[in-house]
Amino acid sequence: MEGYAKKAIDIVFGERKDFIIIGLTGRTGNGCSTIADLLTKNFLELEIPIPVHSNEMNEAERKKEIIYNYAEKNWRPFIKIEVKYIIFTFLLEYSFDRLRDFLKQNNKWEDFSKFAGEKGIEDLENKFNEYHIKRLRFKRILEENKMKEYISDVYTFYFAEIHGLFDEIVAILNEIRFYTLPMQIWGDNIRKYNSPYEEDKEDLKINNYILVQRINTMIKILRTKNLTDNGSVLVVIDALRNPFEVSFFKDRYSSFYVLGVTCNEKIRNQRLFNKGLTIEDVENLKNHEYPSLTKYGLSDDEFFYKINVEGTMSLADIFITNEGVDKKLYSVKEELIKYISLMMHPGLVQPNKTEYCMQMANDSKLNSGCLSRQVGAVITDNQFNIIATGWNNVPDKQISCSLRSICSLVNDSSVDSNGLSSFEKYNEEFRGYAKTCIKSIDLNELRGLPSPYCFKDIYNGFQSNKNQVHTRSIHAEEMAFLQSGKIGAPNPNGGFLFTTASPCELCAKKAYHLGIKVIYYIDLYPGISYDHILNTGDQIPKMIQFSGAIGRAYQQLYTPILPFKDELKMRLKWNFKRK
Repeated sequence: MEGYAKKAIDIVFGERKDFIIIGLTGRTGNGCSTIADLLTKNFLELEIPIPVHSNEMNEAERKKEIIYNYAEKNWRPFIKIEVKYIIFTFLLEYSFDRLRDFLKQNNKWEDFSKFAGEKGIEDLENKFNEYHIKRLRFKRILEENKMKEYISDVYTFYFAEIHGLFDEIVAILNEIRFYTLPMQIWGDNIRKYNSPYEEDKEDLKINNYILVQRINTMIKILRTKNLTDNGSVLVVIDALRNPFEVSFFKDRYSSFYVLGVTCNEKIRNQRLFNKGLTIEDVENLKNHEYPSLTKYGLSDDEFFYKINVEGTMSLADIFITNEGVDKKLYSVKEELIKYISLMMHPGLVQPNKTEYCMQMANDSKLNSGCLSRQVGAVITDNQFNIIATGWNNVPDKQISCSLRSICSLVNDSSVDSNGLSSFEKYNEEFRGYAKTCIKSIDLNELRGLPSPYCFKDIYNGFQSNKNQVHTRSIHAEEMAFLQSGKIGAPNPNGGFLFTTASPCELCAKKAYHLGIKVIYYIDLYPGISYDHILNTGDQIPKMIQFSGAIGRAYQQLYTPILPFKDELKMRLKWNFKRK
């Protein structure tokens, strides 16, 4: 068949071009909405400078040119699904009276009604109740699988009509400085009770996936509608802030990618202050989105339904730094077209050196036996040649925390004499405290799972403190430093440190002492390691928040579907055999 191979190639890559889902995540103020808006533009609207070809182009510039040329021909605008509008669909399942009651409970109704005015409130209530009736009608249509019959009306309602009404309400909430908090309350309640209003909790069945399931319904509406002329559906979700919502999509779509948006803390805070937030507002927001920064963290229940940007960012596939240093955001746009092009055509260019090294650090963390947090680290010289790797784990020849059992601690220490320390085996006061904490161990509840435990957690409770020195593990960066010395590796002075979590105060001291020049990190350590340890003296290392692809995305984006040489041969009908 003439041209069969070429058509087959188009089908293979067409599948990737026609359906992509990107879930954005990041702290408020990092710029997720800015990224979402950029993705909805066509290529010319992005106004990316055209690479100037020359014989002196280096490797990075050549890759940039390849990406630009591909994106210019293949870029397609994304369709934006904003979680705030999804939350609004839950509010519309109730009449305006319920929204009024909520505002009264939070002492905001008087301000709301005063700003809107008597006529404005009346118009809002009438429109709200009209859409309330429509929402219940379309809910039945979706539940009865009649979407195709009413797709035009369904699409218009969810992607146009309700947006205008909600924007009116948000404008008033912003004026009375009451927008972020209710959105967080409604989101948490929906995940926990299936309703934005807590008073309905006794009547509803728990389903902590309910919010993300509705987002998925919106994706199905878009696929049914086939919005674009070529039938492709590229979706960006702004934004996902609970780890289980990310897992939901990862389990369902191989074409789903989590894009973590990062930003310098000072720039982020300034953005929030410019929006009118106070120092107290910013601090409360930080604690709400990063629960580990609070005194008690999340409870067992809250773990499943509360906002947890920290946990969500740990699942990101691609990181993009959005600091707005250049007002036209050229660097951000170039990163976006790079990764979208690689989603469409894997292997178009190779990973850069920082991606390769961070991928090694990310892979290394999987060796960690720590129950709290797995961290990986890589040390390189100043040419990115790897000197040593490390991960947080117990010293060599000791048993990892993940391989020990709480049963041996509270029941019979003799069954694991090799795994337990002398303190754990013979300190009866400590063992007694552990028993009072554990109460009982129901093997049926474990369902075949192991039952490891964190010594630090129990001992800190025993001592009524929160001392990090009692961890059994060597930190990842420390492990990498020790490994380099153990094998007689080159001195890392002037080299680079890659770590999935920026170094704590103890590891920062070692990095500084060894002369590390640049520290690349993903998650920022919440302590004072940079301001107090690193940012002093006359050899201050540079801290750079990582941008790039890691984990599953690293493999997916950089592994060609078929060898590029073969693809070109099939497309262009090359034949180098002598005739």
